[in-house]
Amino acid sequence: MDTVVPSKKSEKHSANGHCECGRALPQRQKFLSVSELAARWSISESKIYHRGRGTEDLTRYYIGDSVRLLLEEVEAAEKKVVGRARKHREEWA
Repeated sequence: MDTVVPSKKSEKHSANGHCECGRALPQRQKFLSVSELAARWSISESKIYHRGRGTEDLTRYYIGDSVRLLLEEVEAAEKKVVGRARKHREEWA
């Protein structure tokens, strides 16, 4: 099984689901690939790899040679953007 390492932290996460600091990794979470997120948001994969277009707060998980993003974090980012858009629309109405 591959090692999972979030890029925001220097801690190593092992296949047993815990990091050196003792915190548990998210269990049974759905991950998206970079290409899946790019298609979902209609942006280039390069924007995701370089933390552009609203992806700067998403944790990158490295599984083998692949970068994965938690669907839960992606959905939270989408809700944040929709909330800001609604607030802006209400202010100008």
